Parts: sequence; C-alpha cells; structure tokens
Amino acid sequence: EREFQPIRLNITIRAIAPIFPESIEDCVDYQPICEWITDDWPKRPHTPLLETKLRELMCFVFDFDARVEWIDVAIHKPKAFSETRGVGIRMAISRDDFEEAFRSLGADGDKGYRFPAIRSDTGARPAEASRLQQDY
Repeated sequence: EREFQPIRLNITIRAIAPIFPESIEDCVDYQPICEWITDDWPKRPHTPLLETKLRELMCFVFDFDARVEWIDVAIHKPKAFSETRGVGIRMAISRDDFEEAFRSLGADGDKGYRFPAIRSDTGARPAEASRLQQDY
C-alpha cells in the first residue's frame, strides 16, 4: 500500500541510569527520539511492512543511547480496516537479543546498518523505564 495511513506508537524504554537523577543528562532524553520519529523517520523510503518500520525504530533507539538495554515498541494503524479499531504489531526485546537477531540484516535490509549514535555514555545503575506515547 502506498497511501498514507496514520500510526500510533507506544514505546517503553528500560535504561541504565541513576535512580535519583540530578540533571537531564542523567536521564534518557526522549525529546530527540520524538523529533526523529516526527521529522526524520517519515523521510525514509516507504516500506509496505510494519515489521520493517518497527526494526528501524528499535535500531534508532538502541543507537541513540548506549544505556538503553531493553525496548518494547508497538505500532498500531487505527484506520487500516473499517471493520476494526485498528491493527498493529508489537515487539519487546533486549539490546543483546536485538543485536543477535537483527543487526546483521540492518534496519533497512543492508548488512551492518546503524544510525549515528547520539549518546554513548553509561549511567550508574538500572532505573525505571521511560515511557512515551504519541499519535502520528
């Protein structure tokens, strides 16, 4: 399908960070992730499969901050079928399992694909998950 369809995303991120952060640098800053989702991701080539989009998003988030150790992503198309409230896919995966399962394919099918890393430092210890939910 080539026609634009709105999607809804639900992303849960678990990262290594201080339990009591003292500044934004101690946290996973989700604003650049949201900006990538709304500004850059739509410019990527069209793909008919939500599974490909899911891998692209996971790849970006894992490359964005080395402290991210686990991610749960759901992509939902609320207007895909008039007979339903929507359809979608969901995957929860650790960084290690993602690397093993998908990195050799790359987000877009090319071997060794990576998004440029934005953060590569590590935090102190595991903390709560950051959660973001947006309609696009």
